[in-house]
Amino acid sequence: MKERQKRAIQTREALWPEVIESVISALYAGRSINQALMDLQNYGPQELAHVWQRMSARISEGDSLEKIFSDESRGLESPRADQFFATLIFAKNFGGHSVQLSLRHLAAFIRDDIQMMEEIQTRFGWVRNSAILAASAPWLLLLLLSAQPGTVTSFATSGGKAVLSCGVIATALAYLWMARISRIEGQPRVFEFHELSNHVE
Repeated sequence: MKERQKRAIQTREALWPEVIESVISALYAGRSINQALMDLQNYGPQELAHVWQRMSARISEGDSLEKIFSDESRGLESPRADQFFATLIFAKNFGGHSVQLSLRHLAAFIRDDIQMMEEIQTRFGWVRNSAILAASAPWLLLLLLSAQPGTVTSFATSGGKAVLSCGVIATALAYLWMARISRIEGQPRVFEFHELSNHVE
């Protein structure tokens, strides 16, 4: 269940460069930031359609972008969304002459970051697979040796049982340690947008 949830989050986070490119295209076409966000209902990734619908409805109702982004930030819990929202708010409050360039740099940064994380996950997957192989290899060898009567007799003694017990404990501890160091934590949220927006307002 956790792996499925983790993959769903990764898939959602990978959508943000496409979102940003859609907004950039709308801005280059002469649309305002509000209009560009409303256009996401038609041109944004449909996996986030519920987000675009909520945002569009609230923009139509006259809610401020700061309030809309703050609420969506809490719901999405996405560092990519925080970066996107913050860029738009800074552009809105401090001048938007270079907003397209800023968004394009952000999209490129997110793509590079996603690519790097995928490479790290692949390499850490090798570590995890190596841990499984290292943990199982001695027991596979013992299973092969158990076909010999002398091996069974040796491990049937109290000393043999003690060796097996120590081996099981050592293998379990080694595997848990390797699994822990090969685990990749999710990307931290450097800031939460609703905290930043309070300082901007």
